Amino acid sequence: MAVRLATGQSRRWAVRLTDLILLLLAIGCIGAWLYSVQVVIYLVAILLLSVVRFIVKHYVENSAHAAIRTDDLLNRPVIHVTNTSIEGMIQGRVVLVTGAAGSIGSEFVLQLLLLKPKQIILLDQAESALYNLVEKIRQTMSHELASTTLSTQLANLTNETRIRRIVATYQPEFVFHAAAYKHVPLMESHPAEAVQVNIVGTKNIVDAAIEHGVKKFVLISTDKAVNPTSVMGATKRFAEMYVQYRSAHADTQFMTTRFGNVLGSAGSVVSVFYDRVRSLPSGAGSGRYGERGRGFCIRYGPPDTYRGSGPANDSSGWLPGRTGYRYPVHRFTSRRKTT
Repeated sequence: MAVRLATGQSRRWAVRLTDLILLLLAIGCIGAWLYSVQVVIYLVAILLLSVVRFIVKHYVENSAHAAIRTDDLLNRPVIHVTNTSIEGMIQGRVVLVTGAAGSIGSEFVLQLLLLKPKQIILLDQAESALYNLVEKIRQTMSHELASTTLSTQLANLTNETRIRRIVATYQPEFVFHAAAYKHVPLMESHPAEAVQVNIVGTKNIVDAAIEHGVKKFVLISTDKAVNPTSVMGATKRFAEMYVQYRSAHADTQFMTTRFGNVLGSAGSVVSVFYDRVRSLPSGAGSGRYGERGRGFCIRYGPPDTYRGSGPANDSSGWLPGRTGYRYPVHRFTSRRKTT
C-alpha cells in the first residue's frame, strides 16, 4: 500500500514537471516570436530612415540651394509662342532695342536673335549690364551671331542729340522701345527722373524714329498706365498718348504693348508678392500687326485684383504708389487678339 502511494505521488510530480516544461517551452516560443517581430520592426524602421535620409540628401538639400524657376511660380500652363509669323518680317532687317540690357529688353534681344535680323543695335545706359548681355550672347548663341551683327550703344535717352545721331547712323527699320523707369515706389520718391526718362526719353526716340524713316515702332508699356495712380503709371500713360498723337501724322507705324508684372523682371512687385504672374515672349509679336496707332494688352488669363488697399503708412502693406485694384484693359483706339 505504501509503495502504491509513493508511485501515485511520483506520477503527480511527474505530471506537474511535464506541465511546467511545456509551459516554459510555450513561453519560450512566444518570446521568440515577439523577438522576431521586434527584429522585423527594427529592420523596417532602419530601411525607412535610410530612404528618408536619401531623399533629404539628394532632393531636399539640392532643391533648397537651387534657383527657383519662374515657371514654378505660374498658376497656369506656360504659353509657348511661335515666331514663324514674324520671322519673315525681321529676317535681314536692322533692329534697334532701347533698354536692351534690362530684364525685358534683354529678352527681346534674345528672341530677336532667333529671327535672324541683319543687325541689332543694343542701346542702354547701364554699362555693366550691357557688357554682360553681349558676353552671354557670345557664349550661348554663337550660332545665331553668324547671321546677325551686334552693335552696342551706351547712351541716355534724355540726350536728344545723341539719340538722333544713333538713329541716323544705323537707320533701323524696327524700334523696340523698352527703356523706362518701372519701379513704382522708387519713382514716387523721384518723380522728376520718371518724367525725364519715361516721357522726355520716349519723345526723343519717337521723334528720331519719325525723322529717319523707321518702319515700325513698338512701345513697351505697362498695365499701370491704365487709370494710373502712381507717378510711374502716369508717365507711361503720357508716353502712350504721345505715341498715339505722333502716329496720326507720321509714316512710321506705331504700336503699344502693355505688360503686366513680368516674373523675374527688375523692380517687379512679383519679387515681393509672387502672386501677379506674367509671361514675356508674346510681346514681340506686336510688330506683325502693322495698323497705325494700334494698342495691345497681353492676354495672361482671367483678370484678377488685389484685395484691399490703403496708404503707404498703414498696416495693409501697400507700397507707395500702389493701390488695391488693377485694371487689365483700357479703351485703346483699336484692339486685336494677339494670342
